[in-house]
Amino acid sequence: MTSQDNSLLSCVDSPVTQIRKHSAGNLTGDLRKVKDLAADIHNLILKWASLNSRGVDIITRIANMKIEKVFNVQEVSGGPQPALPLELNPLCDLLLDLVGDMKKIVEKLESKTKLAESLVSLKVFNTSTTVSDVLFQTMSLEDIAETVREICTDYQQEVSFKAELCKYVGHAASRDVIMFYTSCWVHQPYVSTRTCDLLQALLIETGHVQS
Repeated sequence: MTSQDNSLLSCVDSPVTQIRKHSAGNLTGDLRKVKDLAADIHNLILKWASLNSRGVDIITRIANMKIEKVFNVQEVSGGPQPALPLELNPLCDLLLDLVGDMKKIVEKLESKTKLAESLVSLKVFNTSTTVSDVLFQTMSLEDIAETVREICTDYQQEVSFKAELCKYVGHAASRDVIMFYTSCWVHQPYVSTRTCDLLQALLIETGHVQS
C-alpha cells in the first residue's frame, strides 16, 4: 500500500463509538439518514483504496516488464524498440477491469450525492426550517450535501484520469514516461489530502470518529 493510501485510510478506518450527544439508539429522520450516508461513503472509499493498491501492483508489473523486455533490450542493441511482449496484454486487461470496478464505486458515490441533495430539497419543501440549521455539531444539511458532492467530484476526476492511464501505459515510449504513468497512479493527483480532510470532517460531524 502506498504512503498516500495510508494517509487516506488513517483518517477513516476503525471508527470509534458515536459521540454521546447523538447515540445510535436516539437517531431518527435526517440524523439517521446522514449518519448512514457517512458510513456508506466511508465504506466505498475503503473499497476504492483496496482497488487502488491492487492497481499499484499491476501497473508496477507493467512498468517492470516494459523496462526489462523493451527499453533495456533496446538500449543494449541500439536498434529500434522490440515488439511488445505478449505477457503485457493480460496485465493491461487486468488494469482496465480494475478501473471498471472503480467506476462502479464512483457511480455509488454519485448516488449518495443525489441522496444528500434530495434531503436538502425535501427539507426546504416540507418544512419552514432552513437548511442552515445545524444537524449534529457544526454542519447544516446543506453543508453535508456540499461535502459529499466535493468528495464525489474528486473521485470522478480521479477515475477518469485512471481510465486515460490505462489507454497509454502499455504503449509508453520511454522509461521516463512509464515511470511517470506509474507515479500518477500511485499518488492519485485528484484524491488529495483535501479529499481526506473532507471525509474526516464528515465522519467527525456524524460521530463516527472523534476529533
